[in-house]
Amino acid sequence: MRFEVKRAFDSAVKYKTIRFILIATLALSGCRSSSARNESENEVIKKLREPSALEILSSGGFAVHTISPHDRFSGLASQGPFVRPKVIEALGHKDSVVRRNAAITLGMMGPEAKDAIPGLIVALKDRESHVPPAAAAAIWQIDQTAYDVKPILIAALKDADSDTRRTVAEALAHKAPEAPEANPDLRLALIEALKDGDVRINSAIALSHIKPPAEEVIPILIANYQSGESYSDVREALARIGQVAENEVTSALIMAMTTERKNTPDYQYEAQADALVKIGGAKKATPVLISALADQDPSIRFWAARVLGRLGPQAKAAVPALKKALNDPDRQVADEAAFALSEVKSRVKF
Repeated sequence: MRFEVKRAFDSAVKYKTIRFILIATLALSGCRSSSARNESENEVIKKLREPSALEILSSGGFAVHTISPHDRFSGLASQGPFVRPKVIEALGHKDSVVRRNAAITLGMMGPEAKDAIPGLIVALKDRESHVPPAAAAAIWQIDQTAYDVKPILIAALKDADSDTRRTVAEALAHKAPEAPEANPDLRLALIEALKDGDVRINSAIALSHIKPPAEEVIPILIANYQSGESYSDVREALARIGQVAENEVTSALIMAMTTERKNTPDYQYEAQADALVKIGGAKKATPVLISALADQDPSIRFWAARVLGRLGPQAKAAVPALKKALNDPDRQVADEAAFALSEVKSRVKF
């Protein structure tokens, strides 16, 4: 398993190294015109990219369960039009693993891969059970109007294979439905998928795209901060839910930022602060953060000041407490309070 993953990443490193050497060689060999150099480079790169694409699709491996599909093929997908013809061709490869991985990669390319839709529609009827869900997930991410893949995606969320479930859940998490209010069946399937540890967090993120919001996802998203996984995606999901469920999200975030502060690394705490600011729960958060400015733990006082600063003029009620914090015995807290005070007062007249 480790060898398969390593080989895939080695391919990407090898490509970058060869490309660097190629550019240097062309420059030294007399291709002084940028257009001539680009043309020569593209011709050679095209030949280099094609075999590396197939190698990555092959070595990604259907049995590699320790890395998400998104992680496995994001590098290849980022090469876009340079590799897309070869990846589309791979939809017809004799190896079903390659066909499945090609579909995943095309889906990650998004709307720019519309020329892959015909091949993906054919792949929906692939004889190997793990290929159609990947093709459906790709169509969902590329063009939801091309084919109604929701029944396939809903069924795949209950598939016996965890990798198939992960592929579909990731696609649903990364791409919102065109009509957020018109997905009752998908909403119910994702709520049921919250019980599945393999796809819980992506199902929760996917539900944040669908209306009405599912309150069940709030504690799952908040808990994800404590694990330190995918917190930027979770922050955005909380912000989406917060627009219609502000009280519940804000309460959970405040609790995470205060009572559980000592067990939370700084980078997670900062993400929580950003989520609170995005959600706009200043009215409810400010009194709690004012109290936190008097906490015995200087790190809590420091972060309370920082969050108040991020809330800006919305936190004007904290001005007296921030002025008092200017004399905090901890220099970092005092400095942060001074900065927060300037942010809070920046557009407010007192």
